[in-house]
Amino acid sequence: MYAMHISLALVVCLATTYAVRTPLCPLDNSVELYYPANDCSQFWQCSNGVPVLQDCPEDTLFDSDLNVCSYSENVVCPTPKPPTTTRRPRPTRRPRPTRRPRQQ
Repeated sequence: MYAMHISLALVVCLATTYAVRTPLCPLDNSVELYYPANDCSQFWQCSNGVPVLQDCPEDTLFDSDLNVCSYSENVVCPTPKPPTTTRRPRPTRRPRPTRRPRQQ
């Protein structure tokens, strides 16, 4: 029973990871659909309900307005957002206990 739960969790994780990276294509593929990839030199093409990653020819980028690869000078490629970094907070120091002054 434990092994079945582990296997199911693994399948769900892999399916979720795959789904995030690729577009969902309709099962009825009467018309080919195109989706831009993370890299402007690539695009996703739906073929029989399955997304297929395609490369644009050299010196071209995918134009998501026209759904074709076009010369790079004619395409505005959105710049990817830089990864955000977070700093861990420094641990706070406990205050040192104060001592009562000695009476002389």
